[in-house]
Amino acid sequence: MSFPFDTTLIPDASAEIAPSDYNFIQTIAANIKRGRCILFLGAGVNYCSDENEKLYKREQRPPTGWELAQLIKAELVHRDMLKDTANLSEIAQYHELEQGSFDSLTDLLTKEIKTGKSPSPLLYYLASMPFQYVMTTNYDQLFETALRAVKKEPYVGVYNRQRDKLTFDVPPNQITTEKPFVYKVHGDIDSRSSIVITDEDYIQFILRMSDKENYNPIPQSFTDALTSKSILFIGYRLMDYNLRLLFKTLRWGRDPITLPKNYSIDPAPNHLIQLLFEDNYKTHFIVLDAWKIIPLLYKEVTKE
Repeated sequence: MSFPFDTTLIPDASAEIAPSDYNFIQTIAANIKRGRCILFLGAGVNYCSDENEKLYKREQRPPTGWELAQLIKAELVHRDMLKDTANLSEIAQYHELEQGSFDSLTDLLTKEIKTGKSPSPLLYYLASMPFQYVMTTNYDQLFETALRAVKKEPYVGVYNRQRDKLTFDVPPNQITTEKPFVYKVHGDIDSRSSIVITDEDYIQFILRMSDKENYNPIPQSFTDALTSKSILFIGYRLMDYNLRLLFKTLRWGRDPITLPKNYSIDPAPNHLIQLLFEDNYKTHFIVLDAWKIIPLLYKEVTKE
C-alpha cells in the first residue's frame, strides 16, 4: 500500500508495548480481518503531539472537542458569564443564543473543521484496514477522503433530525470492506441541519432514540452490528452521555455474557469512565497514544 506520507518517519513503538497490550492488538487485528469489528472514531483521532508534528502539522488538522470549545468561547461577547467548567455543548448553546441563530456557529465550524484540513497518517492507516462499519461523531470529512484515497467507495449516512424522514440505511449484503458504511451520528459539516453540538441538539437526539425502526436515528444495519460485533474506540473519551445512552438502548435486555468485548485506545482515560466501561460495557483500555498503536495494528492486520 502506497501512502501520501513517509512511513519511515513514524517510529516503531513495538518495544514500548507491554506483552498484554500486544496480545490485545493481535486480537483486535484478527477481529478486523474477520469482519467482526466496528470502528468508532472521535475527534481525538486527529490530535497530534509535538513529536509527530513533522508528519501532521497543526494547521492541517481539525480541533479536538476541547479546542473547538475554546475557539467558540473566544467568539462570545459575554464569555465571562460561562463557568470555566463549561463543556462544548454548553458553550455552543450559549453561542447560538447570543448570536440569535445557528448559522454563525456553523460558519465557525466550517472555518475550523473543513477549510485547509487534510487526513492524518493515522486516518490513512485506518482507511486501509478492512472495516465494514464505521461510526463517527466527527463533523469533518477527512476519513471519507482517506477511504477514497485508498480506492474505497464508502456509503455515507448522516444523522437527520427530522422525525418524518426515513433514516438512510444500507442492506448488510451490500456493505463490504471495499464499500464500507460510514455513519456520522453527530452530523456532517456540509449538512448544517444535521449537526449535533448544542445541549438542545443532544436532547433532541436522545428523544429520537425512541423513534420506530426505520426512523430511529441509528440505521438498523448499525443497530444489528453494534449488538453482535466488537467496537474499537479511537479518539474518543467515552464521557459522552449521548453515547452511553446509545449503548444502553441498543443492548438493553441482552445478556452481557453474550456481548462481544470492546476496545478503547486512549492515552489518558478518565478513571471513573474507565471503570464504568470495563465493568458495564466489557471494554478493555489500551492506555497509549494512538500514534504508537495504529501503525502496529495496521502491520498486524496486513500481515500474511
